[in-house]
Amino acid sequence: MASAEADTFSVRVTQNVRTRRLINFILKLFDGKVRTVRLESEGRSITKCIKVVNVLRARLPSLHQLNEVPYCSSTAKCDGSEFQAGCKSVMIITLSQLQLDSGHYGYQPPLGSHQSNIGLGSAVD
Repeated sequence: MASAEADTFSVRVTQNVRTRRLINFILKLFDGKVRTVRLESEGRSITKCIKVVNVLRARLPSLHQLNEVPYCSSTAKCDGSEFQAGCKSVMIITLSQLQLDSGHYGYQPPLGSHQSNIGLGSAVD
């Protein structure tokens, strides 16, 4: 692992994971040596991923955010022949304490202090 990637951690968001547990886990990562967290989700878990990101950015307003929606087509093999089974929605959100590429189309700068405490009351299940 390269030294630039040593402080990056990837988290796969699924429907089965509890939102509060995931938020607390990522907050502990940021308290440690991790500077960047990459959240990956697909299908129905995308809404949970967005909810987690909103809560994290409200609690840590200094986080930079980078959103990516890559095209992902899934293929399956049947008796040695390959056919296209369909396409899944995929979303990758990178949260970082470090400056991210501000020229990227999915970049969002850190929240201001006046935006960080809005709507935290019912955001966690």
